[in-house]
Amino acid sequence: MKNKNEKTSAMKNKILAASISLFAQKGFDGASVSEIAKLAGVNKALIYYYFKNKNDILESLFNDLLQSIQQIAADFANNRKQLLNGSSMPELIDGKLVFNDAEAKEQFIKITKAFYETLVYAMIEQRKLIRILMIESLKYNSKDKHLFKIATLQPDFFGGSDMEQLVNYLMEFYGSKKTRFYLFFHSLVPVFSFAAFYDKFRAIYDSGDEEMVKEFLLVNDLQLRSFIEWNSRIADQQS
Repeated sequence: MKNKNEKTSAMKNKILAASISLFAQKGFDGASVSEIAKLAGVNKALIYYYFKNKNDILESLFNDLLQSIQQIAADFANNRKQLLNGSSMPELIDGKLVFNDAEAKEQFIKITKAFYETLVYAMIEQRKLIRILMIESLKYNSKDKHLFKIATLQPDFFGGSDMEQLVNYLMEFYGSKKTRFYLFFHSLVPVFSFAAFYDKFRAIYDSGDEEMVKEFLLVNDLQLRSFIEWNSRIADQQS
């Protein structure tokens, strides 16, 4: 049974790898199931054995991406359990993030930056798929909502980990329309765009990998600090 499962997994991975390669080259609409089968070195009928259609392949790729993000969040939470449950976490008072002191605020920023850095490297690894999802979501009259699903993850997505508790704790805060707007366009979209344009930017500007990531994370640090200050001003204006 184990050998059969391993063979099934290997076959599906070959098909998915070929699909990513072709979708990235020709676009989702431009790549055919026949071409995927040829590149994967499998019979076309085998693809339909594992997947209903081409859309099902894309859905499977997206679910794999979600699982990788879930694992990153769970690992991060488990490795920083003490910090996530400690005095560095802010309280939510009248829609405003309130820290115990300046040191707690800096510790919170440090924790958040560490998670974002881990996410950035993971998205770079998945950059072909990110490009595909971005292109599909940007098409006129497109119904593709994959990237938006990532932006609206619910706390139970994190499967009972400390990260779920943290997200649940801040759900009222994240539920704010203004905050959700800010997080999507100033946090998620930048990391998607960075991953999508990673190779082209590196080639055009002759930038090294570590240099690019370092500069991007520096910008994120500024965004994060401005986000915290923005939250304080918005809360003060509404009080």
